[in-house]
Amino acid sequence: MNETALPYPAEAPVLRDRPAQNEDIRLLVLHSLALPPALCGRTGRNRMRGADGTVRPPVMITAEDDLAAVQAFLSEYQRNARTRRAYVKECYRLLKWCVEVRRSALSDLARDDIEQYRRFLAQPPSDWIGSMRPMWVRIAGANRWRWNPAWRPLAGPLSPTSIQYALTVLKQLFAYLVESGYLAHNPFQLIRQKADRGRIDENRDPLPPCSALPSEITAQRNTAVSGPAGETSSHCPDKARRVKAPAQALEAIDMRFVDLVLAEAQARDRWLFAVLRYTGLRIDEVARARMGDFRQTDAQWTLRVVGKGGKHREVPVFNRLLEALIHWRDAQALAPLPAPGDPWPLLGRASDPARALSARRLQALVQTVFLEAANRADAQGDTAALHAAWRLRRASPHWLRHRFASVALNQGGNARQVQAWMGHARFETTAGYWHAQNGTSAATVDRIETEL
Repeated sequence: MNETALPYPAEAPVLRDRPAQNEDIRLLVLHSLALPPALCGRTGRNRMRGADGTVRPPVMITAEDDLAAVQAFLSEYQRNARTRRAYVKECYRLLKWCVEVRRSALSDLARDDIEQYRRFLAQPPSDWIGSMRPMWVRIAGANRWRWNPAWRPLAGPLSPTSIQYALTVLKQLFAYLVESGYLAHNPFQLIRQKADRGRIDENRDPLPPCSALPSEITAQRNTAVSGPAGETSSHCPDKARRVKAPAQALEAIDMRFVDLVLAEAQARDRWLFAVLRYTGLRIDEVARARMGDFRQTDAQWTLRVVGKGGKHREVPVFNRLLEALIHWRDAQALAPLPAPGDPWPLLGRASDPARALSARRLQALVQTVFLEAANRADAQGDTAALHAAWRLRRASPHWLRHRFASVALNQGGNARQVQAWMGHARFETTAGYWHAQNGTSAATVDRIETEL
């Protein structure tokens, strides 16, 4: 990069051909930002360094500065123009914020900067907001084009879902830069730690007093709480104890072995497990679902499900599922997020992606992963791992549904709401998984997602 500041828009050179909207990150930066050498990232605090403390060139890409590194990331999406345009937009916004607001290089960013950027997108200043104007304007009397200084990167404050999408894209960017050896750490990876700190302690009583429970679940609880000697209590104890979930439910240690297998599995298998793990859907409901069933309402993504008897319900889309959806669609060369009415199945056949995999085929894929996870648990050999292997060899996709309900309730989810998510006709079915509260807060949703 030149050792002088790059030109401001008014001084930017003209172009003979009109550039495509959101296609070239370098064009956008060169023509719209004054990027001084101090902010180019050649010596950023987060750059990968050698033992002597000097910046070490990346091993896997050719990039001396932040802009070249971002270009390398975006070049991975040449085959998918829609994804590339969406990613260019998010990368450009972050670079512009670094230069004009944070006054630091992209490779200087740390955990606290990401929080500042999140708040900035929710409440951007007026000079970042404008009506939809073209990026490039034609010079009068000539077939040449110049950057439009009236263009603005935002049409208004971003919704929580749009902010989450932006952070998901940037998390991918930084993960790529770490993997390539350009950066040392990914500050976006630490975002989830806030939710982890709010997790419920396993030793703490998760239940409200009996008087706070609906009568339907109180009866279930009074007949299910076992005393120290294994006797069933006929009254509501002052210190409520956790009711055991149904026997056919996977435990946390089981999921750790599953995750080890999924880390090396095909993208298809990771996406299938993400859907089952974070929605509680039945396997046949996954087979029937279409991409257009994902929908955004009031800044929240939900998945519309056709359940037993043709009954419809809505389940929430957790952030991790939204990230998995973006990754999967990117692997399929689709736009990052589905549009209403998108007819593509959640999982299509390799020979014909427009045709959904059958429920039987999906079940076989899940049980293949379970069996490999069981083998790994056996290889570990300790008592807890051997118990995990025993469960995993007997598990079916429906066990992930049981786990979803059990975790949702034991982490503080509202029992009536969980009943709606699960599509249970009878409340007693849901009550068997555990307890109720007055509402399901955002913090509770975080705990559920983290525990799953």
